[in-house]
Amino acid sequence: MTATFPFNPPSGIGPDPEVVGLQSSPDLEPVALSTGGKAYIATRYDDVRTTLADPRFSLAAGAVPGSPTMMPGTQGIPAFTNMDAPDHTRIRSLVAKAFNARAVARMQPRVVAIVDSLLSAMEPGDFVTQFARPLPATVMSDMLGIPVEDRGVLWDWVTVTTSLARPAEGAVEEATLRAAAYLAGEFESRRRSPRDDLLSDLVHAHDAGDRLSVDELISTVMVLFSAGQETTSSQLSLGVLLLSQHPDQWELLVESPSLVPAAVEEMLRYIRLVEVGMPRVALEDVPLSAGVVPAGASVLPATAAANRDPAVFSSPEVFDITRDTGRHIGFGHGPHFCLGAALARLELQVAFDALVRRLPGLRVDAADLAWNVETFTGGLKALPVSW
Repeated sequence: MTATFPFNPPSGIGPDPEVVGLQSSPDLEPVALSTGGKAYIATRYDDVRTTLADPRFSLAAGAVPGSPTMMPGTQGIPAFTNMDAPDHTRIRSLVAKAFNARAVARMQPRVVAIVDSLLSAMEPGDFVTQFARPLPATVMSDMLGIPVEDRGVLWDWVTVTTSLARPAEGAVEEATLRAAAYLAGEFESRRRSPRDDLLSDLVHAHDAGDRLSVDELISTVMVLFSAGQETTSSQLSLGVLLLSQHPDQWELLVESPSLVPAAVEEMLRYIRLVEVGMPRVALEDVPLSAGVVPAGASVLPATAAANRDPAVFSSPEVFDITRDTGRHIGFGHGPHFCLGAALARLELQVAFDALVRRLPGLRVDAADLAWNVETFTGGLKALPVSW
């Protein structure tokens, strides 16, 4: 049996029902992908965790151009997100210190100040452009040390390089070259005058014993700059939409803001940002609960479906901010667990705490929503709100 899965970012908050439906299939069989080739789809919670963490599955092999994938634009990029150990371990360790719990805790006053400033200036209108996008963009740019006046154009270049749309011929190459040239200038500036920012730390890592190549340095900054904004921005806007669709849960938060951390975890479980993750290739025959993945086959981990597995989450289709969601894998699992998980949690918790306290009458006004189908996380182009 084969089936074709387009996996286009759906216009909705939850995972594709057809993908979730594979959990009940008695046999694990490859499916035909709309981008070419075939791959197995891991959808059960335990199988997805195994696919993400077991060293018998290679992420680097799945990132080779031409390998079966639903995200061909991410293949062939020399980024640590496409690597296996030891290269992945080497680069991640250089960046991880800036994102550990202690470092993120020190950022809380700055995140609170940004949230307060954005809410004070926000007017009835688009929540995405007034709040959901500028919050993580400001936080990540501050961490890296990107000057305020350069953030917009750098974002434009990075967006072109990661777009699922079909840019004009040569547009991706031009945007990549412009972004790389800009970052090279910033790197040289840090060499002359180091600052207290992540760019300076990465430049030092590059210069001290060649622990980071030039290509790795550039791709790492571009990944951090893009991923640190796109995912949290989508989570913020989709979280507001989700709460507007469940007014009882919003009212519960307004009455008990102490539930915000639990609500954020339930959003991370419930909201689909990515239908399937980067493919892994089995280096040998690997048994999963649904069947054996033969050596050389590609597997796509469906993390959104895993977060709706009824074997792990009671009534998984129900959005309940009081449930125990400690086992969700919204940030992934294993060696590629989201590097910015602690930072994203901080931003989301501070944001929703401020929203329920300062704007308890917040409501979504749009009947027809504009969905973004040009990014890997989908999300909303705009979200009209008032209060």
